[in-house]
This record gives sequence, C-alpha cells and structure tokens, in this order.
Amino acid sequence: MLNSEKVILMTKLAIYEQNEGKKEIPISRYFKGDYISVRMIGSFFAFTIAFVIGFSLWAVCNAEYLIENITTMDLFSFGKWVAIIYLLTLVLYLVLSYIYFAYKFKKIRRNLKNYNGELKNLHKMQQEEINNTVTDRDFLGKVVSEAKGGNGDDDTAGI
Repeated sequence: MLNSEKVILMTKLAIYEQNEGKKEIPISRYFKGDYISVRMIGSFFAFTIAFVIGFSLWAVCNAEYLIENITTMDLFSFGKWVAIIYLLTLVLYLVLSYIYFAYKFKKIRRNLKNYNGELKNLHKMQQEEINNTVTDRDFLGKVVSEAKGGNGDDDTAGI
C-alpha cells in the first residue's frame, strides 16, 4: 500500500535535488570561510579582468586625446590615479562580494538544513513502515506470519 505522505515527501525531495540541490548540495562540503574565500578570489580575478577591459575601452575611446597630450601629461600621476581608482573600486566590490556570498551561504545552509530534516522525516516514515509490517521474527528466527495464516512451524511461512 502506498503512503501518500511518503510519496509527496519523496517527490518534494526529488524536485529539490534536481533543481536547487544540484548547486547547493556540493556547497555543503565547504566551511563558511572556505566557501567565501574561494568566491572572493574568483571575484578578485573577475573584477581585475573587467577593470582592465574597461580601462582599455576608455583608452581606445580617448586615444586621440592621449596621443596628443602624452608628452605633456604627468604619467606617474596618471598611473597613480588609475591605481587609486582601481584599488577603491576593488575594495568596494570585494566588500559587496563578501556580503553577497555570506548571505548566499547562509541561505544555502538553511535550505540544506530543511532538506536534511525532510530526509530524516522520510527515514522515520520508512522505519515506521518497516516496524509496522505484519511479519515478526520469534526468538528462534522462525517467521511468524499472522496475515498469511501461517502457524510459524516452517521457515518459509510469510516469505
């Protein structure tokens, strides 16, 4: 006999595993600090690449000005301002990344905690189902089956 609550719970768990679980379950292997550190390193490289691309686009758009004024420009000052802009925006981006990834990790942990709770509920349902079966073993190991009408004398009754 099918237990409708068990089927609903198993379906809910399978949907989670197929959707969010594909990304969230592997993250459960990380500690919070490790997860955030790995993501922050990735954010650092992504931001650096984006900044270089953005700066290159700016340089191409302003190439005429740069070429005309390269001899009169203070290149050290210009480089210092580019570095300051890079560092300030990098720090801002990394702070925002830290906040985002800490929130994301907390949300994933909450989802996994709910998932594990549902797995425990499913396990409990299965244990209750096993405990409520009509077959019991007596102290000699013989199967006694009241549902099948067996008398418990032969070992194959109820199997």
